[in-house]
Amino acid sequence: MSSVVSHGSFKGVASVILENGLLRCEWLPEYGSKLCSLKRFDGENWRELLWQSGDEQFKIPNYADDFSQYDSSGFDECFPTINRCDNLVSPALLQHIPDHGEVWALAWKLIELSSSQLVFEVKSPKLGYTLSKSVRLEKDKLLSSYHVDLAASAPRLPFVWTPHALFQVFPRLQLEVPSHMQSITNTFDGCPSLGIYESQHPYPVATAVNGQSMDFSLLRSQSSNTCEKYYFDSLLQADDSFGFSDEYHQVVMQVDAATVPYLGIWKNQGAYKGDLNFALEPCSGIYDAVDDAYTHQRCAIIEPGQSAQWYFNIQVKAQTSN
Repeated sequence: MSSVVSHGSFKGVASVILENGLLRCEWLPEYGSKLCSLKRFDGENWRELLWQSGDEQFKIPNYADDFSQYDSSGFDECFPTINRCDNLVSPALLQHIPDHGEVWALAWKLIELSSSQLVFEVKSPKLGYTLSKSVRLEKDKLLSSYHVDLAASAPRLPFVWTPHALFQVFPRLQLEVPSHMQSITNTFDGCPSLGIYESQHPYPVATAVNGQSMDFSLLRSQSSNTCEKYYFDSLLQADDSFGFSDEYHQVVMQVDAATVPYLGIWKNQGAYKGDLNFALEPCSGIYDAVDDAYTHQRCAIIEPGQSAQWYFNIQVKAQTSN
């Protein structure tokens, strides 16, 4: 199945589109190479999977801007941290790293454009790395490969990468994770059902702090006005897959577990900006802040003059019953 590449505009920002008969993917190179749209053709209609805000126009961020002040729809790249932090990159050097990392707010260069592959690239203004992302379509799969080169003159680079991809909530939504993932750790202070930070719970069904039984593989209603963020205690293994199913789709994700072994879940059930969405977030380090992950030896590290690479694949199957 061949792919077609084209240029467009999405909410006022120049876009590049890669599509075949099953998937249509749209990126914004000057807006952090954000994947702003991911659509699946079900035989009759194109259906958007990524959560979309009501904003009619995007505002382009500047480096180190506050992530919460911008449109958080779609799929943003978080690297080399998720939370704002001071990253101890050497005994003598502290580097401030903005919230959600550097690269979501930087313009990426589109260095290769063809019907078979797109390649985006961005250089850090402070930390001496170059990050590239190659994307292509293979039937109902979006295949993404990442490569980071660190300059020989740069200090070592601990990093946390995650795909901040917010999905829409359709009827009969259920999260799907490997069967060996049977416990979670709460990493969000504002989640009353999960209790205190770093409290552990069985998965998927656990007893909330109010004594009620809860199935954490499901989302609660928007009116619950809650958020949840937790990580699975078990690491991803080679060939593991994870994702979700709903009335229209089954989404199956795979990641390079050698570099990205952690899996987190984010659920916004009305508490953040009144929205309803969720994300499955494979991560190269925990929990969220790279300085904390580095201190506890729970993140990937690139040495000066070295590189790192990993992949992240998303398969979108149409439910055959629809």
